[in-house]
Amino acid sequence: MKNHELKLDIRYFDDVKYGKKNFEIRNNDRDFKVGDILELKRFDGSRYVADVGVLGNPYMPVDKEQADTIKVRIKWMSRHLDDYNKLLEDAGLSFSSESVGLTLAIESVINDYFHTNTLPDGYVVLGVDLVKVVEG
Repeated sequence: MKNHELKLDIRYFDDVKYGKKNFEIRNNDRDFKVGDILELKRFDGSRYVADVGVLGNPYMPVDKEQADTIKVRIKWMSRHLDDYNKLLEDAGLSFSSESVGLTLAIESVINDYFHTNTLPDGYVVLGVDLVKVVEG
């Protein structure tokens, strides 16, 4: 089991933190494995930030060590976004409203972040469970 320290875009941080988004789409340049821990640090595209709860400007630039951080454990991996049945098999799901919701959410993030509807080469979908929240 490895620990991986990664940036997480502020657009997705709270959704992962509160369990609304239970997957990550990542370049598999780190040889991710089921059971690995991802230490995800809030990042605004150019710097690490912490939520200071101020209306209008809720994020304050901070050093990496002070950034809001969540730890998640990889529970499944898939490279099969183009094969719905294989994705469900990798995620340990059967056809249901939950599985349809998961695939729609994955496709939405891919479209939003990569401006495409396919998983980029070398990328994987990682199913994750929240382990710990560390406020900056």
